[in-house]
Amino acid sequence: MFNKKVVCFALAVACFVLGSGDMFVLQSHAATIPGCSGVTPPTIAVQNGSLMENGQPFILRGLQIRGFVAALQVDSDNATVAGSGSAWAKDATAQGAYGDAELNAASSWGANVIRIQVSQPSLDPQNTENDLLGAGHPLYSASYNYLQTVIDAVNKARCHGMVVILSMQDESLSGENNHSDLPTAATERAWQGLINAFGTSSDVMFEIYNEPTLTDAGYNWSTCSVGTPTTMNWRSWAHAGETTYDNNYGNPNGWVGMQNMLNYMRTNGATSNVLIMDGIKLAAELDGIPGLVNPPVDSNNNAAYAVHPYLNGCPHTQFDSEFRTVSPLAYPVIGTEWSAGAYDNPNGGIGLEGQPYDEAVQALNYFAQYNLHFVAGAFDIPGIMVQDITSWTPTNYDNYTTEESNPDTLDNAGKLVQKLFQNNYNITLTDADAL
Repeated sequence: MFNKKVVCFALAVACFVLGSGDMFVLQSHAATIPGCSGVTPPTIAVQNGSLMENGQPFILRGLQIRGFVAALQVDSDNATVAGSGSAWAKDATAQGAYGDAELNAASSWGANVIRIQVSQPSLDPQNTENDLLGAGHPLYSASYNYLQTVIDAVNKARCHGMVVILSMQDESLSGENNHSDLPTAATERAWQGLINAFGTSSDVMFEIYNEPTLTDAGYNWSTCSVGTPTTMNWRSWAHAGETTYDNNYGNPNGWVGMQNMLNYMRTNGATSNVLIMDGIKLAAELDGIPGLVNPPVDSNNNAAYAVHPYLNGCPHTQFDSEFRTVSPLAYPVIGTEWSAGAYDNPNGGIGLEGQPYDEAVQALNYFAQYNLHFVAGAFDIPGIMVQDITSWTPTNYDNYTTEESNPDTLDNAGKLVQKLFQNNYNITLTDADAL
């Protein structure tokens, strides 16, 4: 059960009360933000096991931005192959639309957090891969100026008073051809430029590695079976790359576990940031952490765990065993992604997948009941949180159908999320609120 510790969740971001721990000693951060004046960035830190803002409980209400998940040149190259309706084309459009209007719309929704996904291959100076779809252009090029593009996007959000989560992405939308189940040395290299820019900015949180793909034994989303924690996978998640781990188990994939990532980031300049560790099974689960002999320990006691509590066509009650009722954890739990489309792809996806949309309503009430604050999104891709990226009208379930052959492409939980955030989680949503 959750005891004395804030758990946070990311549609936007959410917080639970989980456990106790030493108070993180707040470190100073830049008093000014490049590109704006008159905005004092808040101090976000873990204190006594809870996520706090300037010493008070931080109620996270987050929206995700996907437009920077790849360098614009990579999106454009792949869009020429995949077509104008592809994810690549949508991401390129989203990057171009980013700015004051979008951030003002996010603020009007009640959001106080912007989660920006960034591309590991396009941030790694040693990356030599080419575009995923064979357009023949490199994923990394100094000429793209991608690092500065991300830095400018972060500061733009900060100038609007937003706390920012930067999430390192190594999946296909980042342009990656060779996704790794866990961080590698490339992850460390990719983080370094961002650490140099924001390592003393406590209003910028670092999500170390988006959705590790190791999984538990026996899980099956098609039957809504959670599975049994797999000791070896959790041990790899925590300690891959450490001498004892490598000597005992080997490490042919060059993985770097969360303990080494924490150590690297602290040693190399991330002195003031909350560092966020995604669970395994695409961040669906934290249930194996209590079974670890040595769970990861942050030297600054300023870390959090992340879950992505997508429904995956299953009842929301699966969240109990996946992360909510696990033994008390050392750090807060944050939800860093969530949405609930009707059918996310023809072969089954992360959303309702034919369940009644009431399941999305009840999932959000669940998050509010257990103080699971979260990040919703993406906010900049039509059909997820918004119907378009000009009016920023929220999606809804007005024309919802459980027929997979003919779903409404705008069926999603945007209106529910908007209402929940605008009421600071202090509301019980009904099915009528989704329409």
